[in-house]
Amino acid sequence: MVRYRPLGKKSGVADLGQAIVAETDAGQRLDRWLKGIFPNLPYIAVQKLVRTGKVRIDGEKAKADARLAAGSKVTFPADFNDNERKGSGESVYQVTSADMDMLELGTLYEDKAMLVLNKPAGLPAQAGGGQVRSLDRIFDGVYGEKAPKLVHRIDRETTGVLVSAKNRTMAAALTAQFAARETRKEYLAVIVGKLPGKSGEIKASIAKSGAFARVDKDGDKAHTTWTWLASEGELHLISCMPHTGRMNQLRVHMAHIGLPMLGDDKYGNDHVKTAGKAIHGNNIPLYLHAWKLTIAHPESGETMRFEAPLPAHFAAMATRMGWQAE
Repeated sequence: MVRYRPLGKKSGVADLGQAIVAETDAGQRLDRWLKGIFPNLPYIAVQKLVRTGKVRIDGEKAKADARLAAGSKVTFPADFNDNERKGSGESVYQVTSADMDMLELGTLYEDKAMLVLNKPAGLPAQAGGGQVRSLDRIFDGVYGEKAPKLVHRIDRETTGVLVSAKNRTMAAALTAQFAARETRKEYLAVIVGKLPGKSGEIKASIAKSGAFARVDKDGDKAHTTWTWLASEGELHLISCMPHTGRMNQLRVHMAHIGLPMLGDDKYGNDHVKTAGKAIHGNNIPLYLHAWKLTIAHPESGETMRFEAPLPAHFAAMATRMGWQAE
């Protein structure tokens, strides 16, 4: 643990504390280094301190993502560990170092208008249903009032491309694209069963039923297309495209034609569970990945194409099948 000491009063300046960056901390981000010194301080408070110029590196103002050099002197209010907690919102989700790793390593693209992430499995996009940890709460905890705004969603266990906007104007522009079906989404999935062919089209209306969705002629129109890529026995890697945006659409549609997704404990069957256990034991991940997304930049109008690398378990399966992304 890095210890800090007060520097004493300076004219017109509050009491300051300081810490010297050790060799082992060289290259670390300023905000994460400060969190290590004050583990009980919410990230939102750390970000506020840096943003308002109360934290300096060798006397100079710094940004939260500044990389530290060994021997640098970092100064900050000596009592901010107590004072900044007041009004910082104890109810705010307490961001962890794992959350910061996820944001840093999972960022596919970022500019002043938007942030594009490769969302990991198990992380819901929005809080709800008893979930404490969610992407929107992580955004709130890290960015505070400047938290990016989600403009679409993917399921909690689904991995891949997820877009958020940096302000309300950009959010409105991006949300309008998704609502008007002006975006192009392509997913990768592993399905289980006997293929009826090398490609297919599913037009079957979907209705919500609590936390589930089902094919229902009185539901909302839903349209999916899929294309075969590779196989191993009864496991098949496919590319699938949702042309509408219904709840759990791809999972519901593939299960509807007798080809549920590997690891889908919501819409799968006993055969799917058996196939999953043979590979993963009882901890079976969902094989559904938001692979590619094409949108228009909300400010410039430029066509933007994003591609999210496959998670490890999915990449291993694709390799087993002899397939790799071009």
